[in-house]
Amino acid sequence: MDVPGRPKYARAPMNESPRSKAVAVLVAIIAVAASALGALCGALALALYSPGDFALVPRDAPGAPLALGPVLGAASSLGAGLLWGLAMLRLSARWRALPKTPFVRILGAGTGLGVAAGVAATLLLHAGLQLAAGQGSLHGFVIGLFFGAPAGVGLGVLSATAWLVLLGRLRARASEP
Repeated sequence: MDVPGRPKYARAPMNESPRSKAVAVLVAIIAVAASALGALCGALALALYSPGDFALVPRDAPGAPLALGPVLGAASSLGAGLLWGLAMLRLSARWRALPKTPFVRILGAGTGLGVAAGVAATLLLHAGLQLAAGQGSLHGFVIGLFFGAPAGVGLGVLSATAWLVLLGRLRARASEP
């Protein structure tokens, strides 16, 4: 929407329309879902940094505190989910000018950004757990990426699909008289 005196790339405030509120709610839901998945992955990752059969730390090492895995997983995934939403908002501003909704672009971008978000959250989680456990190794990162990247793909596809549904509904409402 062109506003006199404001460059075309400037965005309106988020609270300006019901459309913006619907998108903000969707981004919040996606970020909370990412955070919940991150907390679960963080709890699983903690097994690598607590003394035990599958640990990367020696049996006599203190290991990482029990609550740290879920907390780090939830926090890093919440941030990654919010960044995913911000990136999709910026891309959607470009797609809005197109005559038809670009389904393949939205699914591809959502999935690709989901992988990037999953990888980033995984790396932050394992870096924090390794610091807390006093152990540094690439093994934890590699093992974590086997979980974080597919989790990012899954959540990215689901989120991009929800994004498509919302954009389709908003576009249909905008075309109604």
